[in-house]
Amino acid sequence: MAALADRHGVEPTPTGKQCWAEISRPAPPKTETADPLPLGPGNAATGTVRLRPGYWCECWTETVRGGTEGPVLVASFDAYTASQADRWVSVTLRVISPALDADASDAAWTWLYDDRIETRRALLRREPCTVTIRHSNTRITWAIRPVLHLPLAHSEAATHPASAIQQRSTATPAADSTPHRTPRVSS
Repeated sequence: MAALADRHGVEPTPTGKQCWAEISRPAPPKTETADPLPLGPGNAATGTVRLRPGYWCECWTETVRGGTEGPVLVASFDAYTASQADRWVSVTLRVISPALDADASDAAWTWLYDDRIETRRALLRREPCTVTIRHSNTRITWAIRPVLHLPLAHSEAATHPASAIQQRSTATPAADSTPHRTPRVSS
C-alpha cells in the first residue's frame, strides 16, 4: 500500500478497523483542442465511464447443403434490456414468417407462442441464447449474448448507426453462438 498511496492508515472503529488510502492521480496531458469530447455517462472529473449491461444480438445465415461459404452475418443490434433483445427476434420472425416454408413457419410460431418465455427467462439470468429455424436449404440463427456496453461520446441511447444493420460478410461469429448463412436470391 505504501508504494501506491501518498497517505494511508488504519483507524479503529466500534466493529473492527477501517483501512484508508489516498492515491493521487497525475493530471491528464494537455490537448490542443479547446473543447475535449465528453466521456459519456460517468464522472468526467475522474475520467471514469460507467459500463451499461445489455445484450448483443446477431442474425446469421448459412446454407445447409452444398454451401461453399461459411456463415454470413445478416444483421446485428445492441439491446439494453432482455425485452428489447427478444423483441428484435420476435418482430423479425413475424415479418419473415409469411415467406417461410410450412415447417419453418411452424417453428417460428412455436417459438413465438411457446418457447419465447424460456428465452426471456434465460436472458434475464444473463445467459446467452440462440433461436434457429431452417427454411429450405438455409439455417437462420439469432444469437443473443449478454455484454457490457461502453458509452460513446455524443451518442444517443436509442440511436443505432446504419453500420449496425449492414451486412458484413467478413465478420466471424462469437464462440458461444451458432451462426449460419443463406444465399442471396436474385429475382
